Amino acid sequence: MRGHPSVLIEKKFNLRNLACRVLGVVDFAARNEGDPGIVDWKIGTGDASDDDSLQLAVYAMWGAETFRCSPHSIRIFKAYLGSGEVNRFRSTEQASNNAQRRILQDAKRMLEMEQYGSAGNIAAFTACAQRRICSLCRYLTVCPEGMEAVR
Repeated sequence: MRGHPSVLIEKKFNLRNLACRVLGVVDFAARNEGDPGIVDWKIGTGDASDDDSLQLAVYAMWGAETFRCSPHSIRIFKAYLGSGEVNRFRSTEQASNNAQRRILQDAKRMLEMEQYGSAGNIAAFTACAQRRICSLCRYLTVCPEGMEAVR
């Protein structure tokens, strides 16, 4: 399957149909016959508080562009390597609309906060202290909470 042209592994993408830049990497996507499928691998085990609906909805939007189909026809799964658990994400029109609104709202907030980050005004930000998020922040070096989170 790996060499098959319809199989994509760790495929970088750029969504083109939004008003802001959205980049990502899909762990695994394939289309053999029928509806395409996308799998998001997780290293740990499933957790009830683990909500990746925005991430998975973005994968559905990317899949619709890539496989030229409805985002609602794509089978999307989150697979936990630590437990072997596999959960299906239902891509709906509502999930897609919510994801698009959330992306645009977040982009607007980031644009509004850019001046404070550029000035190094840390008091304007509420630190989230989440390792994965803080490690991606361009202002990590001026944020004590973020630096602590990534240690």
